[in-house]
Amino acid sequence: KVKLFPLKVESIPNGAQVFVDGTLKGQTPTKLDLPAGKHEVRLALPNYYDWEAQVQLKKEGITPLLIRLIPITEKK
Repeated sequence: KVKLFPLKVESIPNGAQVFVDGTLKGQTPTKLDLPAGKHEVRLALPNYYDWEAQVQLKKEGITPLLIRLIPITEKK
């Protein structure tokens, strides 16, 4: 049986799409149960830069992830 670890993903602002290992898992805020190890996590929200990182899940308890997304401001 694979042990799952909770990953809590939040973003500022809320409502970003959450991709884990290339698969859409929902929108922020969300709590995902993932197997231990490295996972590629990406957040995407229209008019904001994507955020991407590798997250290592190995410890007991919830791994929190709070991401402040950077707006794409158009230069005129």
